Formats: sequence, structure tokens, C-alpha cells
Amino acid sequence: MFYVYIIESLSDHGWYIGFSSDLRERLMDHNRGDTISIAHRRPFILIYYEAYLCKKDATGRELFLKSGAGRRFLKKQLFHYLNKDNDIRESERYPRAVVNKTWTETRDIKKVFEVASRLCPTDEAKSAV
Repeated sequence: MFYVYIIESLSDHGWYIGFSSDLRERLMDHNRGDTISIAHRRPFILIYYEAYLCKKDATGRELFLKSGAGRRFLKKQLFHYLNKDNDIRESERYPRAVVNKTWTETRDIKKVFEVASRLCPTDEAKSAV
């Protein structure tokens, strides 16, 4: 499988759109600081992903999501996540214990998935843990 993903920086709330064949390992790479261009924006949480069987489909989708039309699509797709209408105060959105952790160990990444599943509980988020 090939994945197109969006991660959000917990430090500046900016997004990074990427592509990988191993989503969990790539998320750990980002949080360890292995991606030099965005290492200063750590830590990150996974907020969205799509899975593809064909690499060309995934890389094409990544390019689309990085475009203006793609970003408009993501804002519509992630409407409930982006708007605070789910009664989660900003201070509760990312618990301090999660934000201040060092993201080098697998259990820390699992904690990120747990927080994400509490924010937007779905079967996919629960199965990611």
C-alpha cells in the first residue's frame, strides 16, 4: 500500500502533506526529526490519510492535495476537525502531557493515535492504535 498523509505540527499548527509506503514509520521519522526541513516544527500528529494500491495514484493525489484546489478539498473534508464546534477547548485538544513528550518511542506515537481517536472517534482511528 501507498499512503498520502497530512500531519499537523503541534507547535505551529501548520500542515505537512507527504507520501509514504510505511505510514507509521514515516510518522515516527517526522517526530524524531529525521526530516530536516520540518524538524523544527515537531511534534506532529496524523490528521488525515488516504491509501492507494498504485504508487502513481498516490503521488498524483499528493500533488493534487498540495495545490490550491487540494487544500480547499481538505478544508471541506476536515471541517469538524478544523472547527471547534465539537466542544473541545483548545487547551484540551492536545493535552500538555502529549505535546511535551519526546517522540522517539513507539508508545509515544500510540499516544498520539489515542488522542486523535478521542478527538474524532471513528473505527479507523481506533484501529490505528
